[in-house]
Amino acid sequence: MDDFFPAFAQSMDDSAAVDLSMDESADDEGLDWNWPEENPPSLYRRVLTIAMGFDVSVPEGCTPSKRVLRLERMLRDIFSSCGKIKSVCIPHSAFSPTIKRYAFIDIWGEGVEEKALQLNGSKIDGHELVVALPLRPMKRARIKALKLLRYGRSEMMVVSGYDASLPRKTIKSALAKHFSSCGEVLEVDLPHSYRRNPSKNAYVYIYGEGAKDKALQLSGRDMGGCKLVVETPSF
Repeated sequence: MDDFFPAFAQSMDDSAAVDLSMDESADDEGLDWNWPEENPPSLYRRVLTIAMGFDVSVPEGCTPSKRVLRLERMLRDIFSSCGKIKSVCIPHSAFSPTIKRYAFIDIWGEGVEEKALQLNGSKIDGHELVVALPLRPMKRARIKALKLLRYGRSEMMVVSGYDASLPRKTIKSALAKHFSSCGEVLEVDLPHSYRRNPSKNAYVYIYGEGAKDKALQLSGRDMGGCKLVVETPSF
């Protein structure tokens, strides 16, 4: 087990948890969490959970990067019962031959700590998960560094055909929601000149297993009365 954890994580016997402030969600502009009306966002907390114990070996014919995506997808499925999953991240450089033995799961919800800790001992590929909560808040620089790692392994999709008459924030929100089924939407980049030049493309960065193929399947789908065109970059 990595030396990182004795100083950072705590066991099920402890009760403290990271409660990242709502202000740190400012970079999530455009994401629609579809909160149930009886539980408004003001009652929810953003909690960082740590999972360990999964199998980091790379099967024959697979690559470390693909294995990481598969593990993150399985962890997302397991922890989805705890609340809205913002991100699942096994820190991994695209060219690293090894896989870290821990993952960070960022969850929004009510009672997330208790629900997450109840998953301790859950099986993933025949291995028992160890679920822990951080002893101290993760520094903002570390959070950004983890996001940059996902950027490096994300898929950039080129999107056109959206209604350029709408406000910028509305378009970004609609695109983020439209592609949310493809993986974690890290960013929607919409040129500031989109109204003067409606042919301008938007760029959607998606992270997750099979993100590119899933996004391409949405080409031609309706979004607010417009048919989107989804392509991969030509460069």
